[in-house]
Amino acid sequence: NPGLIYGSHIRLLEVLGSGALPLIEFKKDFEELIFKGFDSKLPILHNYTNAKEMVQYYLKNENERKDLASSMKAFINSKYSLPNNADLIISKLAEFKK
Repeated sequence: NPGLIYGSHIRLLEVLGSGALPLIEFKKDFEELIFKGFDSKLPILHNYTNAKEMVQYYLKNENERKDLASSMKAFINSKYSLPNNADLIISKLAEFKK
C-alpha cells in the first residue's frame, strides 16, 4: 500500500499537519522509526479497549493535547522536511549506484 510508511498510514502526517492530535495504533518499532528522538510520550493505543479512556483524557486536558500535537508536528516537520527527504533520496541513490 503506497499510503503506508513503516506500517503507518500517511494520514497520520496529514492529521499532524492540521494541528490535531492523532491517537496512534501501536505498530512494532513505530517509535524507533518515525518518531526516533522524540522526547515526549506518544499517544499510542496498544489495544482499543483503552481508546475511550485516552480520548476522554486528552479532551479534559486540552493544553496538554495541544502542546503534544504541536510538538509532534514540529518534530515531523523538522525530521521529514523537503531538504532532509531530498538528502535521504540522494544518499540512497548513491548507495544503489555503487
